[in-house]
Amino acid sequence: MKITDEDVRSFKEIYMKEFNEDISNEEARRMAHDLLLLYVLFETPEEQENELFEREKSCPDYQPL
Repeated sequence: MKITDEDVRSFKEIYMKEFNEDISNEEARRMAHDLLLLYVLFETPEEQENELFEREKSCPDYQPL
């Protein structure tokens, strides 16, 4: 999953509106990545979850929760 700079900007705007708190670009990117991963995991059949998790670990932005 590629998260663009525009995605980060949009995520920060939404976060600010919802929580009235400014976050760094790095934190926004990590949170957006985690949110997308969670969404994909719930939308992915169980037999594909392990494969997806292994691919995500190889992603440069990957940080465990």
